[in-house]
Amino acid sequence: MNDYEYLQRWLDKESADEAALDGIGMTAEELFYEAEKYRRRFFELQKKYSIQSENISRIIADICRNIKAAPNSDTLFLYTSVLLEKGLLFGCLTDREQIIFLWFEQRKKDARR
Repeated sequence: MNDYEYLQRWLDKESADEAALDGIGMTAEELFYEAEKYRRRFFELQKKYSIQSENISRIIADICRNIKAAPNSDTLFLYTSVLLEKGLLFGCLTDREQIIFLWFEQRKKDARR
């Protein structure tokens, strides 16, 4: 069973936050923390580079402008985060399991780059 299948099974069972995820090597609490850290980093950098729109097309244009002006790891992170975005950054999320699942999906796509 791969990590994705393992995580999906865990999410379907709605395991307790304390349960260790053997195939991933992190607890549910650690996964949620990483997802929230990812989201915080994105929005903090968005603010740092004066990207204030909620419109994805406008955000991409502003990020590209910033990449031309100051190509660095922050602007690259912003760009790839938006390109790989599947609802983690701009969805109305209230469910911890959904946040974890979306972060896991985004992390997998980022790892393939």
